[in-house]
Amino acid sequence: MFLPAALITLALVFWAWCVVDYTRTDPREMRTLDPMVWLVLLVIGSVAGGVCWVIGGRPRHRVG
Repeated sequence: MFLPAALITLALVFWAWCVVDYTRTDPREMRTLDPMVWLVLLVIGSVAGGVCWVIGGRPRHRVG
């Protein structure tokens, strides 16, 4: 009973983090797709959209 609830909570937290990260990202720094496409993908695609955001849309930041 605890494991499914924990996985759902983890997925929701990850998705929420992706949506907040999207809103805080400058549209000029987004990779691969238009900002509106990313928004639709994040909202409709939920966790899968979040994974796509992390892999293909989130800007790469320089270290240092």
